[in-house]
Amino acid sequence: MKQFLLTMLLCTAATLNALAQWPTGDNVLSPIDQGKNLEYYDPTMIRKADGSTLIGYKTFGYHVNPETGETDPERYFYLRMQKLDKDGNMLFPEGGVLISYKPTLTASYSSLTLDTLSNGDVVFCFEDRRPGDPTYISNKDLRAYAYCYNQQGESVWSKDGIQMPVFPQQKNATSRLFENEKITVSGDYIYFTSIVIENVPSTIDNSSVDIKYLEVACMDYNGNILSSHIDSVAHWFNYDVRPAPDGNLYYVYTNTKESYSAECLNPNCENIWSEPTVIDTISVVSRSGGGSEHALPPKEIVRMSDDGLALVYHVYPDLGRAILIYNRLYADGTMFGHRTILTDTIGGHHSHIFQMEDDVLTVFEDRVRSINGKRDEHYTYYNRVKMSDGTKLLDEPNGYILDMNVNSNMDFIGFVKTGDSFQLLTNTNDLYYSTNFNYSTTYDMNGSRQFRKPIYGGDQYISNIEFINEGQYAYAMLTKEEYGRGGIWISRIDLTDYTNSAPVTGELPGKFTVSADGKQVVFAQGSFEYMRSHQFAHISEKQWVALTGKNQWISDPTNINWLDLFGWGTGDDADLTKYSTNTADYATFTDWGNMSFRNLNPTDTSWRTLTADEWDYLLNGREDAANKRTIGGIIMEPKTNPVGGAILLPDDFVLPAGIQMDMSATDFNTNGYSLNDWYQLEQNGAIYLPLSAYREGTDIYDFEPISGIGYGGYYWTSTADGDANAKYVKVNKNGWSITSDTRDKGFAIRLVKDAGAPVGIKDVAAPAKDNTIRKVLINGKFYIMQGDNLFNAQGAKLR
Repeated sequence: MKQFLLTMLLCTAATLNALAQWPTGDNVLSPIDQGKNLEYYDPTMIRKADGSTLIGYKTFGYHVNPETGETDPERYFYLRMQKLDKDGNMLFPEGGVLISYKPTLTASYSSLTLDTLSNGDVVFCFEDRRPGDPTYISNKDLRAYAYCYNQQGESVWSKDGIQMPVFPQQKNATSRLFENEKITVSGDYIYFTSIVIENVPSTIDNSSVDIKYLEVACMDYNGNILSSHIDSVAHWFNYDVRPAPDGNLYYVYTNTKESYSAECLNPNCENIWSEPTVIDTISVVSRSGGGSEHALPPKEIVRMSDDGLALVYHVYPDLGRAILIYNRLYADGTMFGHRTILTDTIGGHHSHIFQMEDDVLTVFEDRVRSINGKRDEHYTYYNRVKMSDGTKLLDEPNGYILDMNVNSNMDFIGFVKTGDSFQLLTNTNDLYYSTNFNYSTTYDMNGSRQFRKPIYGGDQYISNIEFINEGQYAYAMLTKEEYGRGGIWISRIDLTDYTNSAPVTGELPGKFTVSADGKQVVFAQGSFEYMRSHQFAHISEKQWVALTGKNQWISDPTNINWLDLFGWGTGDDADLTKYSTNTADYATFTDWGNMSFRNLNPTDTSWRTLTADEWDYLLNGREDAANKRTIGGIIMEPKTNPVGGAILLPDDFVLPAGIQMDMSATDFNTNGYSLNDWYQLEQNGAIYLPLSAYREGTDIYDFEPISGIGYGGYYWTSTADGDANAKYVKVNKNGWSITSDTRDKGFAIRLVKDAGAPVGIKDVAAPAKDNTIRKVLINGKFYIMQGDNLFNAQGAKLR
């Protein structure tokens, strides 16, 4: 997570084309730009001390040339700027201030950065191709340019920007371009840095090779280039920079030994240390084949109170492994003396996020290990380190594993520490990688999950995102849909608002009567799942998930995959997903609920399976039963056809405003809900049973193999029917029925527990004004209090 220096500015711009004030609620996004047939890239923002927000972003498409009014046959990358006042109103017209619109070819790789001067002006850097420029060797060339704009959106320097100096190097170069350019303000100076790449003929064969150089230029606030320098050592991969004391610049880069070095440059672009400091001697260049991990800059560089740097970076000791390291560089160029290993070495890294607060570094990393080239295990690690001496603050030496998933990676959006707890904002994808789900999860400092809620509508496909935490609020700017075709949006999240949060207990809020004597149950948040290879039990966190075809692997106890279709009553059997066609192997019913679930409180063993009589009373016997069950579907964007399933409503259900439901539906489209609508129904207690398909041996039936969507749902009861059969609930477009089949069939399981107080929720600290979230018992019922606010057990605010 980026650290931002808040600088003071006086906002004198008049409000133009104001959209609206900051919306309230976690799931409300405000549009910044939604041009037709455009793609949006690299949103970046800076929050100012007066509450305003500066935004930079790129668009790509067949634009109308603003000089000629004609549509150009060549697609352009445009650089734009927008500004919001303290209330979230846009101060510039829709589409923002156009900074650059030159044809740019490969400028999609341009690293858009912006910074602010002490007078409030904004500086950008961007790559352009300028036809007619005599420094070009060929039409493949790109040049890096710096721009400066004031708070009213007016150009301060040349409207065409200031070009970074071009140092001719190889006389036989066939192309020359700039890459990974950055602009950094340090005191009274502006540093403009980039990697310069020259393509030259190979001396070995008829091919060509790229030679890379590091270049830096120092400018004053008027855009005058005071000095510049290019390093002639032709073995650079990547770098990063930070402001240093006295207007100097820290410069960390990949050295010729494939590890990191650092320099401190003065305004003359000279290293003030006697020689570059080598940060680490282990390779930072991956041997995995030259992909995205081939050579990366440090993950985080933070200037400390002693004017030195704290660094987090990856090293690659051998093939297929990556180690995350913490290290320190002091202001005089000397090193910490020893590195601290932050996470395990089981495999490569996928994504990561850090926070440095006072003397504590908190780090999260998603690490991935490929199994047999077919499956990926994703481990989410959590660790805390005392930065002054590198001491680990958790019992687990290489980090605590928060979670493990298969073929479902986690991208970190933001991390906010709030007293004795922290909130982790994440983005994960669904089973088929078609829809992304975004959550804010509250953990205690030991890494135990406490509360969870969907954010950004819960189901937005995020192409890229920028996140800032600022006290009570978090600001997130994102692009919707693949390649950002859905436009650029912004959201403000109140981190102190737990209204939409639900305690992580695995149970949903609705209560359902299942017997004539009034017994009520609550349903699990999703279907029961199990992984044979790891002996992991799990309750799906999404009601609509059915694994269907993946259950064909049930015969292989080493296969790394979740399963959800099991023979009757296999429960906590040593070979839990018993693979057998002999019904005698299923003679004794053992309930699946009597075990420890990885994603729930391990001491909570109160889950169970409904009997056939309880199911019958739930479907047909309780008051107004016929109007509390129907069929419908959930629309998984960007698809338009819903994933079909059955809908059950709790005893005291209230239909949310603006949502309709037809209880006599005969197809899955009639009650087709977006995930946004379904979240509201779920919060009011609705249950969804997906069409699970069924298994015979290793064959899966009643589903569409390509999409994995089932045509029918089959759910076991705990009731035997003779010596070889057992009863189950079947649902399809014709409705519901309770029938019987042989016990070796593979059906789904949806667990319940008798309605009562949740188990295992710990006290956590609230983020607002040191208020405390605490458990209270009022008239025998469990509630949550935060200060004077009262919430029910599902997180709904009561007062």
